[in-house]
Order: sequence, then C-alpha cells, then structure tokens
Amino acid sequence: MAPKHISLFATIQKNKKTANIPIIFVTAKKDNDTITNCYVAGGADYLSKPYNEQELFMRVAFHLKLKDDEKKLIYE
Repeated sequence: MAPKHISLFATIQKNKKTANIPIIFVTAKKDNDTITNCYVAGGADYLSKPYNEQELFMRVAFHLKLKDDEKKLIYE
C-alpha cells in the first residue's frame, strides 16, 4: 500500500465527521503485507484489482448495514 493511501486514511480517521466511515481499500497489490497493512491501518475491508463490481457493491452494502446495526445497538 502506498504511503499516500495511509496518510489519506489517517486524515479521514482524524476528522470527527468522517472517522466512522468504513473504508474499503482497493488496490492492485495482492501480497500479504499489503493486505495486512490495510487491516492494521483500520480499513474495514480489502479488494484487489481487477475487482468484481457486484462484489464491491455487496461489500459496501454489508459495511453500511453493519454501521447501521452498530448505531441501533448503541442507542437501544
């Protein structure tokens, strides 16, 4: 994973308005270190290029539902 992606992710995480947005890393790199770094950085998920569009949509839907369910648990 390129350093610019890490710094962008860090910027998103520092902002109170965007800190809770689940980030899905999409990269052409498929090595174990890159995948591990994506998750260690705090990414919600990882896809390698070329990716299947349907899979991307399903993962986005999954993580949005997960966040919605998390909010429901917190406020109940």
